[in-house]
Amino acid sequence: IVGEIWDERKEIEEMINNSAKKKDIVLIDRFVDDSEIPAIYCSADSLAMPYTRASQSGVSGLAMEFGIPIVAFSVGGLKEGLGKYENSIFVESGNIEKFSLAIEESLDLEPCSPGGNMIQDVVKIWIELGNEEMSE
Repeated sequence: IVGEIWDERKEIEEMINNSAKKKDIVLIDRFVDDSEIPAIYCSADSLAMPYTRASQSGVSGLAMEFGIPIVAFSVGGLKEGLGKYENSIFVESGNIEKFSLAIEESLDLEPCSPGGNMIQDVVKIWIELGNEEMSE
């Protein structure tokens, strides 16, 4: 579990301590520097995104680049942003039980080839957009 906890730290620590998988859970409750990102994503088994609303997510884009499984509620732009990524599992918003089961399922998935919006693809799209503007 990585990132600065703004609220409910006590509750999160209690859940970790009561978990049967407590020994497998690492909590990093602070801002994470860019230089730490490769080590964190390379050691992650999956990315759980229990967002109740979201337009897009930078953490999911990074997870796709590292090929790790992603579990997310099907909200906002997450479905569109992750829809073509083979290691994504979507759960209807708010269904905590299914979300938990999807996390377990994600732990059985093998990392896949990097996916999502690779920088080369983004640059290609910008060039195409620029070319369209120039021809008008």
